[in-house]
Amino acid sequence: MLVRLLLTLVLVLPLLVNAQISPGERARAYYMDASTAYETKNYQRALESLESAVDALGSSNARIAALQVKAYIGLNDYPSARKALDAFYRYPANEQLKNEMGRYLIMVEKEEQLVAYVYESISMGMKSIPGGSYMMGCSEGDKECHDSEEPRHRVNLRRFKLMETEVTFAMWDACVNAGGCSHRPEDEGWGRGNRPVINVSYEDITQQFIPWLNRTTGQTFRLPSEAEWEYAARAGSTTKYSWGNIIDCNKASYSRRSDGGECSDSFGTVVVKSFSPNAYSLYDMHGNVWEWTADCWSENYNGAPTNGSAWTKGDCRRRMVRSGSSSNVSSNLRASSRYWPYAKSRELLYGFRLAQDIK
Repeated sequence: MLVRLLLTLVLVLPLLVNAQISPGERARAYYMDASTAYETKNYQRALESLESAVDALGSSNARIAALQVKAYIGLNDYPSARKALDAFYRYPANEQLKNEMGRYLIMVEKEEQLVAYVYESISMGMKSIPGGSYMMGCSEGDKECHDSEEPRHRVNLRRFKLMETEVTFAMWDACVNAGGCSHRPEDEGWGRGNRPVINVSYEDITQQFIPWLNRTTGQTFRLPSEAEWEYAARAGSTTKYSWGNIIDCNKASYSRRSDGGECSDSFGTVVVKSFSPNAYSLYDMHGNVWEWTADCWSENYNGAPTNGSAWTKGDCRRRMVRSGSSSNVSSNLRASSRYWPYAKSRELLYGFRLAQDIK
């Protein structure tokens, strides 16, 4: 394939500088280069050559549109593949090419259905969090705080949106089935569906799931900042937990351990919405899974932003997780509790929820 690509570059493309060559011949040369690039999986180069072919012709045609469809699917860019398919069906084509594009149409429609499911599930569950001011860090009178939760400091936030639950396995699996996520996380035998997705790293989330979701929906989802997360978890409270300073097994999923836990001897997560929401209608802000945020690790809050934005200074090889998990003791579930795993860590009790700006 590489030899063919080199021959194309050496023998065909130099002809394009000849002012006497016809637009049709230029378009054929660009198409040949695009075809070779596609076969070597250089999809971006293929698309660039196809654009040059379109410029030479002054319009597209069925063969160009068909190759554009395949190149976009090679890049997992299904919205652009759909546009190229729509262009393809505007031009005459032979039956073989029509049948091939029919198979790609099925792929695109399946992906569109998966995106619609995920987007509807997420968008319906995005809760508007009012702007406001709060004291971030160790709750007043809390004797379980670590140095990393100090100093307590005031943060002012603009309103934003936050998912009412963690992202579930059903949502992540849709991304995998659509080709947007290459990592298929294990469920540890606890079940998939409406349980929070686990075994996903910060890098998996920010390099696969969120780009796929944003690209296919045209929306802009992101991870919340630590300040946003704690503000939403507190939901107007100033106590260790959003409901007060005392926790029990009816309030959250924690201390579930196979070696004998306070709440259960069954280790693992629970289905989302298994417990009552907080005052902002958010579920499992305490327990179930640790939730990734956008902030880098800093050993304390000295110099932390006061406007609610993510703190991207410090050790960015590590990212902050919040909420505690099903296996943790109650002190890990406090609203101010923090932990700082490596961004590439895929752990059995790490998950996430999404945030979104309100303009």
